[in-house]
Amino acid sequence: MWGGLGIVGNAILTNIDGLENVTSVSRFLEISDNPALTNINSLINFTSVEGRFTIQSNSALTNIDGLANVTSMGEEFLINNNNALTDIDGLANLTSVASKLRIIYNSSLTNVDGLANITNVGSLVISKNAALANIDGLNNLTNVTSHIEIYDNTVLSNLFGLANISQVSGNLIIHSNVALSNLFGLVNISSVAGDLDVYDNDALSNCSPLAPLLGWPVGPPDDNVGGLITVGNNDFGCSSVQEILDSVTGPTAPTITTSEVMGGKATLTFSPSTTTDTIWPITGYQAQCLSDDQSTFENNTITDIPDLGSVISPLIVSGIPFNNAAGLNVSVNITHPRTRHLTLILTSPSGTSVVLWDEAEGTGADLIGAFPTNLEPAESLDAFDGEDFNGEWLLTVADGLATQIGTLNSWGITVRDKVTATAEIPPVTLTGLTNFHDYTCTVSAITGLGIGPASNTVSVYSKATPTGIRATNGTYSNRVEVTWDSVIGATVYRLFRCAGPKVASCGLPIRFPKETFFNDTKAIPGKVYYYRLRACTKTDCGPFSVERKGSINIGFVAPTNVIASDGTYSDRVHITWKSVEGPTVFRVFRCLDRDISSCSLTLGFPKTTSFNDTKGDAGTVYYYRIRGCIVNTCSNYSFANAGHRGNSTASIESESEMQIDVINAVPIPTINDVGRWLLILMTLGLGLLLINQRNVRYRE
Repeated sequence: MWGGLGIVGNAILTNIDGLENVTSVSRFLEISDNPALTNINSLINFTSVEGRFTIQSNSALTNIDGLANVTSMGEEFLINNNNALTDIDGLANLTSVASKLRIIYNSSLTNVDGLANITNVGSLVISKNAALANIDGLNNLTNVTSHIEIYDNTVLSNLFGLANISQVSGNLIIHSNVALSNLFGLVNISSVAGDLDVYDNDALSNCSPLAPLLGWPVGPPDDNVGGLITVGNNDFGCSSVQEILDSVTGPTAPTITTSEVMGGKATLTFSPSTTTDTIWPITGYQAQCLSDDQSTFENNTITDIPDLGSVISPLIVSGIPFNNAAGLNVSVNITHPRTRHLTLILTSPSGTSVVLWDEAEGTGADLIGAFPTNLEPAESLDAFDGEDFNGEWLLTVADGLATQIGTLNSWGITVRDKVTATAEIPPVTLTGLTNFHDYTCTVSAITGLGIGPASNTVSVYSKATPTGIRATNGTYSNRVEVTWDSVIGATVYRLFRCAGPKVASCGLPIRFPKETFFNDTKAIPGKVYYYRLRACTKTDCGPFSVERKGSINIGFVAPTNVIASDGTYSDRVHITWKSVEGPTVFRVFRCLDRDISSCSLTLGFPKTTSFNDTKGDAGTVYYYRIRGCIVNTCSNYSFANAGHRGNSTASIESESEMQIDVINAVPIPTINDVGRWLLILMTLGLGLLLINQRNVRYRE
């Protein structure tokens, strides 16, 4: 329906039948001052009101079940002075009210369970409901964009229904609820943008959930309330800000017992905290390491600040050596008769802006100091954490009120490395420490009160260990190539050629390369070494790296003239070869074909130039290869030669070495056969040179 609908001042109206086809109203819907109206069931098809919705002063109305299909309200929703209304279960599908939700002066209303699905409201007012015992029905409410006001509810004993609200964007006002005994329902509220008022709640004795808002343990001005704070005239324990702060003990500080640092990683072991605050259990621990070293950048150019104008001063930051620059400190030196006229905004190279000072903060003259060391920033500098600090920073100084001018004399940025990590139980490990820098570390308990108190401090020094070490092992005949990954912060490396796998065998470094590679040409060919590195600066070095084997190829050629017997023996294949200069041992391989990849594990390690293979299958042709070795450094594979046990008709091929076979077609003659033939030939007067049948083989 376009426009508004008002059902107002009908003394004998008992129902509003006939509105079944109305589904929405664009401007307002008001049902007021109808003393005989018992229900609004004809609105069952109603789904939304874009404007204001009022249900007021209907003294016989017992329920609002006709609103069962309403899901949202565009503006204010008021339920006021309906004395017979016992519940609002008809609002079970309502999820949001864009403006105010006000439930006031409903003397028979005992609960707000019908609001179980509401998650967002503009502001919430629950007041003067004499029978309202709880507001648990609001337990899904998470977002309030303006005020919360709970007051003059005579039997309301708790606020548990507000437990899922984390912040209030306006005022938080709790007063004159005479049966209210605690504020546990406010335990998750971390900030209030407006005023905080808690007063005239006669039975209210436990306000400890307000401690974080009030800046526990120090209290105001370290609070999280944007406006004024009023606490008073409640029961003992809640009658002042200090009473509330004193009611909370908080966790004990953990104690760091040991620290271990290796390669940019620090592990802190500590004894855990304890607490007696049941509503603030310890949920974990945060460790922080802040570098002792710092980098400072300044702009000392004097710049006028015009009246009702602004100035932007740049500052170039470069070469920050830290991995996690976050410990930001901003110094300013400004001459001005009224600092309350000024606004200071710092903008990072990434475009993030933080208000350091606004014109509501100060009343004196001149602004000299450092944020956050002795000047409290209007917004947290933590907004810059994790950004790249290198680049152009901008400080904007604006004068917002007339008649006064000033001067920006100088400003600067100091950066330290800040590394944090969390753990549920000890120990906690921090990674990403910048190599070759000192850090001061602490551990703090995490509770709903915040982070703290901090433990004792320990100093750690991050040293780097080179990784990714690679060394060639017999790849080259004139060098061992050693490479490794670059270590951030290292200016030079120490390379060790060790005789064994233990550090004790390393002796003095053989080289001090600044790059991440080195060719060792002085190693003895054929000897295996163990290479290690240390990453260093001009004054210090990190631990030894892991070792990597490396060697120079001894340079000898593969064995030659490999001959394997072809069925000569039924129990073995006899292999022989010609030695070459250099090897002290040989490795024999039985291969399934001429491809080297088919070669099995080493059959044997003879020190002579022959070997018997007794394990091969009879009748199967194998291809044999030999390698000459010194310790673990070996030559290439020899050419393959085929061989087999027993008789075989298999075709046998050998590789490209020259081979000549001469085969006679006649069988080998016996001694008697020779004598008989010689007698015949002599008788015939013929001479014949008889060549006995043998295979004659010539090899290069």
